[in-house]
Amino acid sequence: MHPKSYSALCDLADRASIPFFITIYTEDFRFWQVIPYNSYAKAWLVKEEVMTEKEYVTFLYKLRGGGLNSDFYSCQNWGK
Repeated sequence: MHPKSYSALCDLADRASIPFFITIYTEDFRFWQVIPYNSYAKAWLVKEEVMTEKEYVTFLYKLRGGGLNSDFYSCQNWGK
């Protein structure tokens, strides 16, 4: 995606008062680089962070205000 597209999306997120992250993942989905792009995102992550798939999914649920059932963790084949 072009950097101007990021700026446009960041502007929309700012107007909606929501966090905007850029996420880049490896081909095998083992690692996720999460980059906070606006001030709302930086309230969640101060700087960019590399996460495992499990950490990333947990992070997304926290962002949405929910938690994952412990059964969800046990039934997934994380990173394999």
